[in-house]
Amino acid sequence: MPAARKESERTKSPVSKGKSAMPVADLACHPLSFDMAEVFDEQQDAPGLTKGQRTLLKVKAAVARALEQTPYQMLRISDVADQAQISYGLFYHYYKDKERATVEVLLDFLEHLEKTYAQIHVSDDDYASLYQPNLFYLDVNRRNAGLIRACLTVSEEVESFREQYTLLIDRWHRRMAQSIRRNQKTTDELLPDAELVAYGVGGMIDQYCRQVYAQQNPFLSRLIENTHHFAETVSIMWYRAVYGRSPTKQQILNCRPDHKSGE
Repeated sequence: MPAARKESERTKSPVSKGKSAMPVADLACHPLSFDMAEVFDEQQDAPGLTKGQRTLLKVKAAVARALEQTPYQMLRISDVADQAQISYGLFYHYYKDKERATVEVLLDFLEHLEKTYAQIHVSDDDYASLYQPNLFYLDVNRRNAGLIRACLTVSEEVESFREQYTLLIDRWHRRMAQSIRRNQKTTDELLPDAELVAYGVGGMIDQYCRQVYAQQNPFLSRLIENTHHFAETVSIMWYRAVYGRSPTKQQILNCRPDHKSGE
């Protein structure tokens, strides 16, 4: 639990009472969070699509679901065909091989992630402005662990994807840096470089996500009660790293899903 919450005044963490090996059973996380396979499913219902366009989206959804179950290195065309309930021949009508299919699905995923992240309301509260994006990012990682894992693998094997993946990560951290600058108080003290801080704390969160969601480290996972608890902990660490102090108890409580205004 975060050190800022003293034992004598600790409030029960939101949603979950116990701790499981894998914190995946959250009932309510960030409202903008998404499962990419479900996004492809929903896109199939868009008006005006041809049969071929709908089938392509069906194949993409199958790739996304297959990667949740099977690492990219072990993925077979049959895994995708079985998920989509299509023939091998129909798969090859749309993609030359699993690499092309996976890269296209990952790029769609990263584009949707970036566009959705941009919709998050920036709070005037400096702690909430960290907590809400962190909750969104952690929950997207939770719901798309296979795609996140595939991003790391494919970025090592496909140079064109690595370049686009790196650019997206840089844009992400630059937005973090803008938020840090916006909330820094003007003082006579020397402030740390915002971009370096953003990369540092962003790297911390990415490493957490790899171990909890991609690698499913049981020793770390059992410490996390749910995604809200996870987001709260990393946000407090982030806040301390950036501002050199802890957020107030009221700031923390205001971000909890079970908190009622006026308490």
